[in-house]
Amino acid sequence: KRFGVPIMSKIIYVVDDDLPFCKLIAAALREDGFNATAIFTGEDALTLYDQQPPDLMLLDVAMPGLSGFDVTSTVRERDKIAGRHTLIIIMTAHARSFAVSVGFNANIDSYLTKPVLPFDVLAHVHTLLDTLLTE
Repeated sequence: KRFGVPIMSKIIYVVDDDLPFCKLIAAALREDGFNATAIFTGEDALTLYDQQPPDLMLLDVAMPGLSGFDVTSTVRERDKIAGRHTLIIIMTAHARSFAVSVGFNANIDSYLTKPVLPFDVLAHVHTLLDTLLTE
């Protein structure tokens, strides 16, 4: 347990078309004890979601093909059918723009502003899991 949350069982998908960043964040999460997977497209994220829904998704907003908002919308539809709730954190360089308001309208749980350091991602993930999963 870290911060009150049993993390070994938590599955996290890091979805970002910036491969080095995506791999770095997934590696930091794995090092911290999470079961984290680096995914480089929205389409691949949804394919993996269908095979094994994660507990949490970190989604870049601006990706080629399916955007983070597109993925969020699809995940929310599938979650509703399955009776579950996947935690979603969007990552955007445009936090002061419409991106965050659009994200909250799409039912995201939180957001991070890029550029972001792995430590900040870990702290945010732990805080969100502690807040939402231990209530």
